[in-house]
Amino acid sequence: MPYALNRYKREAERHYAVLDEHLEGRDHIVGTGYSIVDMSAWGWLDRAPIVLGIESDPLAASRT
Repeated sequence: MPYALNRYKREAERHYAVLDEHLEGRDHIVGTGYSIVDMSAWGWLDRAPIVLGIESDPLAASRT
């Protein structure tokens, strides 16, 4: 069980890092306006502290 938890936590960290890098210098995931893509990402960002085990800034762990 610890192996599985660590594996998927690291995969989640990787995905958050990819999204964080993609958003660098832009306000939206795709295009120049707010879209369903941005809306769909909100659920994942909202749960980032739980998934990553952090208390503040959901993407802080991907910036280190």
